[in-house]
Amino acid sequence: MSGALDGVNSPEWTDEYLRTFGTREQTRGSDNDLVHLARTADPTTLPALKAWCGTEDFLLDQNRAFTQAARDNNVGLEYHESPGDHEWGAWDREIQSVLDWLPVKDPA
Repeated sequence: MSGALDGVNSPEWTDEYLRTFGTREQTRGSDNDLVHLARTADPTTLPALKAWCGTEDFLLDQNRAFTQAARDNNVGLEYHESPGDHEWGAWDREIQSVLDWLPVKDPA
């Protein structure tokens, strides 16, 4: 939900990204580049994925880039957008669909 999924190619590359992953050049194409992983992963080995992003969220372009890469590689990703910003109210509203989507095992 509102994931930072394409930090390498986004203008949001911050000091936090730099401290965590190194430079963009070091990160691009590495295991820390989620769009690269979505493009190159073997989709038959991945679990089902679900993502949501608000249409007013500053991370919307990152979510769309990741989604396109995943779809181009036939990764099983269920992606949704709806009105909302990068804030708790939007996440609180959307979390029920995530909980409904998660597989639930019978505890018996």
